[in-house]
Amino acid sequence: MWTLEMLSDSPSLLPAVKELVREYVVLPDAWANPDGPPKCLPTFFVDEITALPSPAQLPDGDIAVAIEEGRAFGTALLVPFASSRAELKRLYVQPDMRAHEFGREIIGALIGVAKELGCRSVVLDVMPSRKTAISLYRNVGFNPAPAFRHYESHETLFFELVL
Repeated sequence: MWTLEMLSDSPSLLPAVKELVREYVVLPDAWANPDGPPKCLPTFFVDEITALPSPAQLPDGDIAVAIEEGRAFGTALLVPFASSRAELKRLYVQPDMRAHEFGREIIGALIGVAKELGCRSVVLDVMPSRKTAISLYRNVGFNPAPAFRHYESHETLFFELVL
């Protein structure tokens, strides 16, 4: 049996969240480089992981963590983006758990948080190669949106869910 916890309710899960985000950023398809991730993470990723739970913490955001039998296997962050908007970031479910729609549940929980925080929309970005994630986002109700940032290293698709 699995559960979904919010980091704001279970701060002891922070080390597991940091490890899951680290797993996410070293996925081979997370890098435009054909050789995959670098041997050492770039400073901005190290800084992001070190700073967690900031900026994804109340009163402006939160982090969802999926757990089964004491093992954290999935996560995503909801971070403040702009006035009345939040951003969904770092959605990750470990490969052995992906066939069970946990990602959908994680997204749903964070959409609920966004609504409670008074957000009018949630935005996200995703690499075009992540076809399964794109399908999930569309099925949850996200629609293509104008670019809200620019990456020098890779092509990115942008989505928004109006709440």
